Amino acid sequence: MKGPFIFETTATTGTGTITLGGALDGYIAFNDHFRDGDVVMYVIRDGNEFEIGQGVFTASGTTLSRDAIHATLDAGVYDITSPTAISLSGNAVVTCDFTHRSIDYNYPGLVSTLPFQISWHLTGGTNSGKSITAGREYYTPFFWLGGDCDSISIGVITAGAGDVSQAIYACDETGNPGALIVDAGTVSIATTGLKTASFTAVRMDPGWYYTYLQTDISPVFDGIDQVLHGSNVLGVFEHINLTYQYKAGTYSATAPSPASTGLSLDIARAPIQMLGVA
Repeated sequence: MKGPFIFETTATTGTGTITLGGALDGYIAFNDHFRDGDVVMYVIRDGNEFEIGQGVFTASGTTLSRDAIHATLDAGVYDITSPTAISLSGNAVVTCDFTHRSIDYNYPGLVSTLPFQISWHLTGGTNSGKSITAGREYYTPFFWLGGDCDSISIGVITAGAGDVSQAIYACDETGNPGALIVDAGTVSIATTGLKTASFTAVRMDPGWYYTYLQTDISPVFDGIDQVLHGSNVLGVFEHINLTYQYKAGTYSATAPSPASTGLSLDIARAPIQMLGVA
């Protein structure tokens, strides 16, 4: 959610990627706010035609892809069922979407599998042990309400002579972990208790993200031990502990950039990682 402060022209024609042409008087450009690779909800107005969609902002060349079209008003016909990109005339303006989808209801692009759900709903319960496999990459989705983040922590129940690598990833347009936002580095897990990796605060806009961890040993971390009723970005699930994605690998003190692909889904107990709000 960025609000109505961003407005840019575009001379792009047709239905492809938009080349942004600079801010209108009194407004700022996409490049003033977004980072390279950010997923953006946008609105295009071209005369009396409109398009609401989702794309990826590229800082070099200042372009905006049109990866998922959510609604159009084309030749007087409103389409929210099976919209396709409107054909631009070369004289359009582009802004950020300021609708419920860009605020908190669901992850763009997963409307059909994630209808108007925003996060996990925990009915009481406690944390419990989550056994971690050495070398495995763990990616756990979460919804962030917005603000600066300056740390990521994990609770160690069973310690060992090793380290944990932690990171935060953006959620891409397919609902999977994508661009690396911050590599928090490593902390020792040789003793029990809360282990925190601090870093220079990064701004994270409202939306879906993934935490990441990998260890060089097989410790036991805090994990959720309670049935859930609700959803997360991976889809709608009921009466499970949580969902996360993982991939076997070789331990590295550096988080992969971007996130690994070919991940597997697990609906068992997930590790709990806590984020620090700056």
